[in-house]
Amino acid sequence: MKDQKDMLIYERKYIQDGCNYIAGMDEAGRGPLAGPVSCACAIMPLEEDRIIPGIDDSKKLSPRKR
Repeated sequence: MKDQKDMLIYERKYIQDGCNYIAGMDEAGRGPLAGPVSCACAIMPLEEDRIIPGIDDSKKLSPRKR
């Protein structure tokens, strides 16, 4: 399993390039041809002491934790 630091390689590059905010986006559903789809976008803190532990991929979480 990758540690949280490795997962932020792209975000850190954009911050170094001067970006102030980086948004992550994901969708959930059966696809646009088969049914409804929901989409969300989030901007989360990237400072080491503010990273939310366990945030990685919703498909790896149990339905209850999601």
